[in-house]
Amino acid sequence: MTGPLSRPSTAVLPESMATKLFGDDNPIGKTVTLDSLEATVRTVVADPPPNSRIRFDLAMTVREIPNWGAYHYVRLAENTRPKDAAPKITAVMEEIAVACCGVRAVTRSMTLPNGAR
Repeated sequence: MTGPLSRPSTAVLPESMATKLFGDDNPIGKTVTLDSLEATVRTVVADPPPNSRIRFDLAMTVREIPNWGAYHYVRLAENTRPKDAAPKITAVMEEIAVACCGVRAVTRSMTLPNGAR
């Protein structure tokens, strides 16, 4: 995988958050901290349009998925059928919740786009 999130501990900020955190300074190469996680800003992108389901203040790579009650987006390998991957991803999320927090995760079925196979 290539791109701004291909390296460990990297972050992507939308323009509005970059301005909020760093003002007029260039945020590229600076560190952002969220709870105990630190990441280096690699890219600043345009703010998502208001009608987008993907709205975020920070996108970052992490080794373990924190239980923040957030949406998690997963990039599937080429030729992977979303319908086949969905139950496996749900099982992994539940396993992580038990391992880190000692509780069974409350998960929703993954939403697949119309026509996804």
